[in-house]
Amino acid sequence: MPLSFFDARFDPRTLIFLTLSFALIVIGVSSLHLTFFLFIFAIGLAVLFRAPLLSTFKKIMLIDGFMILALFSLPFTFASGPSVQVWDIPIYLDGFWMAVAIALKANSIFLSFTALMGRMGVAEFAHALAHLKVPSQFVLILLLMVRYVDVLRLELERMRTAMKCRGFRYSTSWLCWKSIGHLIGMLFVRSIERGEQILTSMKCRGFQGTFPLLHHFHYGEQDTLLILTFFSGLLLFLYASSLIDFAAILELFHYG
Repeated sequence: MPLSFFDARFDPRTLIFLTLSFALIVIGVSSLHLTFFLFIFAIGLAVLFRAPLLSTFKKIMLIDGFMILALFSLPFTFASGPSVQVWDIPIYLDGFWMAVAIALKANSIFLSFTALMGRMGVAEFAHALAHLKVPSQFVLILLLMVRYVDVLRLELERMRTAMKCRGFRYSTSWLCWKSIGHLIGMLFVRSIERGEQILTSMKCRGFQGTFPLLHHFHYGEQDTLLILTFFSGLLLFLYASSLIDFAAILELFHYG
């Protein structure tokens, strides 16, 4: 199958710039119909960049499952505008539409991130941040966190296995909670010890606080074309949204 333009190898700095720009636009939009069109645009990005459908859908379900719990109270607590009485409980429409807008914005930003940066590795992302003059301490923390979070997970698993071998079982008793507290405390202690060992070994290998950048990214014509295509499509979507009376559609839907 021939590769499309969106399968090309773009400069990671370009993809980070587009993702951040789109996120800022989505956050800054206040009207619901613009938010909806930006959500459709984000879906188009995911399709054009061939984001994995199944894994993306599962991640969106996880995000929405968490957000439903967070946004469920808005229709009942945002006391503004007209309301509908359900079993003598007022449900405020403005609060409902605010919850919908927040959910659409969160999904739009996630879809754009998945589409534009889904194929970018963590090391490549940190490398691009270093080229964008992000503080080296932040880049270093990011790289070390990703590298050694699995080491800490294995350390936690060993400690849990040792506790189970000594007869530990989860329950609601005070002794169980005390044992879990000791487990968390020992994990912090072992993390500090492991961090000191890693720092000593890195210094023995000549580490001086930063990783040298041996490979440099190159901004090409395809990156310019991608930026122009991205913002042209975005402006086209925003123009199309101005031609549709979204409020009238919502009113028609509300009154049947």
